[in-house]
Amino acid sequence: MTQIADTSVLTLSPSATMRAVGETGVVLMTTTGEIYTCNETAMDFLGRLDGSSSLSDIATRMTDDFEVTPDVLIPDLIEMISPLANDGVVVDAGA
Repeated sequence: MTQIADTSVLTLSPSATMRAVGETGVVLMTTTGEIYTCNETAMDFLGRLDGSSSLSDIATRMTDDFEVTPDVLIPDLIEMISPLANDGVVVDAGA
């Protein structure tokens, strides 16, 4: 199980492709054919994974758009991203 913390610096796997579908979207793992549906918040977050910003930095930038504080958003992002990290959709940028 991949451990995600507020200091984690993540990026999309090279095998993952994202596509917006209206306000939502999908992520396709090209290696497995697995498709993940994402809500607006997930798509926004995944789009911000630049491989150099920590989860905490990204959450702080997201607070203006989603009118929530980082202390509320960070645990929600960790809960959302953990299964994707376990499936290899997102990876540690240092790996």
